[in-house]
Amino acid sequence: VFFNVLSQRRLTPITAEVVRLAGDYHSLVYVPEHQGIPRNEEADRPANLAVTNGIYTPVDVPRAHTRRLAGDYFWGEWEREWGNAGSADPPPVYKRFAPSLEALRANVWDKGMGVRVLQLLSGHCILGSYLHRFHLEETAKCEWCNEDETVEQHYLLQCQRWACLPAQTIGDLIDDWSSASASLQNILTSTDLLGEFVKDAPTGVLGCLAEG
Repeated sequence: VFFNVLSQRRLTPITAEVVRLAGDYHSLVYVPEHQGIPRNEEADRPANLAVTNGIYTPVDVPRAHTRRLAGDYFWGEWEREWGNAGSADPPPVYKRFAPSLEALRANVWDKGMGVRVLQLLSGHCILGSYLHRFHLEETAKCEWCNEDETVEQHYLLQCQRWACLPAQTIGDLIDDWSSASASLQNILTSTDLLGEFVKDAPTGVLGCLAEG
């Protein structure tokens, strides 16, 4: 809003409405302290692109349409970064479990399981390595297999904690327990199962195992 007013550029209908209301009831205050902070600068980048390169629309645009356009734009940016991450050495660990961003979008995000599943695939959950890093556990060893470090590959494909589970569990989705390439696409499609792995399990012991 401040940038548009300062530069006297043509305002979108939403911005114009905010300015009108602000003039009647509020004061606009510009706070520049966030400048220079990488995350905030990155958030500002698409906003600045919209101001400088956006197409002026003289009619009201439904908010649902605006949200869809913004969502498509950010998915495109994320997909580009996701693809470029494959050139890193070593590649990010989540690339082993989600080589395709479209697989995540169709099988994870659109099913409302995005946060839970991405926590698991990125290692930010109940894994021993993560808990040990933040001094929540004395060691990073797996409590089931005594591996030196509980990482995503071990947790999903190798840990024996799943061997005692009944049918229709992750064991049914894995062709080879020793291979990191085993049925990863099948695992991704079972988002409800993956979500349960990182839900309500602060100690790393699954509720379904406790019940069994």
